[in-house]
Amino acid sequence: MSFQARNDRRDRSRFPVQSNHQEWVPRGSTATIVNQPSSRNTNQNGLGADSNCSSGPPDSRHSGNFALRGHSNRHVNQKPRKEMDSHEDRVSNLPQLVQELQEKLSKGAVECMICYDMIRRFAPIWSCSGCYSIFHLSCIKKWARAPTSTDLSAEKNQGFNWRCPGCQAVQLTTSKEIRYICFCGKRPDPPSDLYLTPHSCGEPCGQPLGKEVPGSVDTMEVNSCPHKCVLQCHPGPCPPCKAFAPPRLCPCGKKTVTTRCSERKSVLTCGQRCDKFLDCERHQCEKICHVGHCDPCCVLLDASCFCQKKMEVVLCGDIAMKGKVRLEDGIFSCNLICGKNLGCANHFCSEVCHPGPCGDCVLTPNKIKTCYCGKTLLQDKRNSCVDPIPTCNHICDKTLPCGIHHCKELCHAGDCSPCSALVSQKCRCGSTSRTVECYKTMSETEKFTCDKPCGRKKNCGRHRCSERCCPLSNPNNNLSIDWDPHFCSMPCGKKLRCGQHFCESLCHSGHCPQCLETIFTDLTCSLWFMLRPSLKCQCE
Repeated sequence: MSFQARNDRRDRSRFPVQSNHQEWVPRGSTATIVNQPSSRNTNQNGLGADSNCSSGPPDSRHSGNFALRGHSNRHVNQKPRKEMDSHEDRVSNLPQLVQELQEKLSKGAVECMICYDMIRRFAPIWSCSGCYSIFHLSCIKKWARAPTSTDLSAEKNQGFNWRCPGCQAVQLTTSKEIRYICFCGKRPDPPSDLYLTPHSCGEPCGQPLGKEVPGSVDTMEVNSCPHKCVLQCHPGPCPPCKAFAPPRLCPCGKKTVTTRCSERKSVLTCGQRCDKFLDCERHQCEKICHVGHCDPCCVLLDASCFCQKKMEVVLCGDIAMKGKVRLEDGIFSCNLICGKNLGCANHFCSEVCHPGPCGDCVLTPNKIKTCYCGKTLLQDKRNSCVDPIPTCNHICDKTLPCGIHHCKELCHAGDCSPCSALVSQKCRCGSTSRTVECYKTMSETEKFTCDKPCGRKKNCGRHRCSERCCPLSNPNNNLSIDWDPHFCSMPCGKKLRCGQHFCESLCHSGHCPQCLETIFTDLTCSLWFMLRPSLKCQCE
């Protein structure tokens, strides 16, 4: 056997001869069924080799076994998908402030506002229930004892107090009552657990989530959430309640709305027309379902007064009467005499324009039983209201408008004459008197005054009152007047301190005010400093 023949045999034993038939590759390999032509199995050195080494059986088995191990490792090391999703949901449902506080407390990155030092995991703390700020327990006790932390306005009404350094909320506990408790307040001196949030007891929070909802539509339902926080004892605010609240009606009452407890503050409307009756009780609200009272009725009505003498266009909401009304009967009063014919057809209504029917005639026989003065019963029967009413021979003796004297005339029809009794009347200042008929003292047009000047000093203390018959001239006079005759209305006119201008105020007592005039000239003081205008006159 020649040397060349031995080399060829060695090459065939090292590199098997590739044929054109198809080979199956085990499952899990990256290669598929391949067709290997013999023309591409020679390399540059002339040796028979496959250009795609992963398609051969040995390499294919190796890659298949490697892929199988990788597949099994993924199932062993990775968490189940549902468990990861539930954990992410729990984290996303927490308020951002709670997440930040939990993360910073675990890392010891929360800073105390009082000592500016980081709060460690094992250090006792105090947490504010208003702003959720966290402080060292020793620092907050020193702060509570400091006099600068007291709210003086609240101390008068509530006694001892101190303000939170973070939100300035007033705290009514003393420094001795401040304790180290967990965030939910159930456990004092909570033990440190590396698997829990620092300073947490690990039990459910249990804080009530409900607060009163302002402006609730249904006044019969309880306006607070009955649920409690189910999170583990945590810093910061509790998350909004995710439970569903009892169904309630929309503001207009047409639809039932079901929302979560945390969304009860946002009143949901049904989007339909309100249709509630307005305050007039005649028209309905045309607005879309809304919160609060409906607007006043703005419907314009052409209506007349009760006595049918005036016609006006009025707003329906301005009408005092509620419910259905007949516009032809009138809906407002014109404040004039009614003048409608009474039932007797002989007299007219003397009342001011009024709703409803007019009253009966006051002169009807069944109402008049005595004479005009009321002292004598009628003997003769009257048939109608136009029949005369007889008089008697007695004195009228009715009380006159002055309220003091009585009528001295004989029984008469109509009103009594003015009071003619003579009385003594004093003037306005009380220094002069006169004798006059009583009815003249009641007159507003005839004021009795004398010619005596007052002579007393006015409020400025400089001028005297020259008013004649001044009501303030007599200190014992208790008359009530709507003007002050002793108020001086003259200008002051005194020279001001500047020596150049005069006081322009009304005459007054005491010193005059400073000069308010402005100067526009350059001034130089004794130290040769130049003062630029414009300056007040006092600067000079």
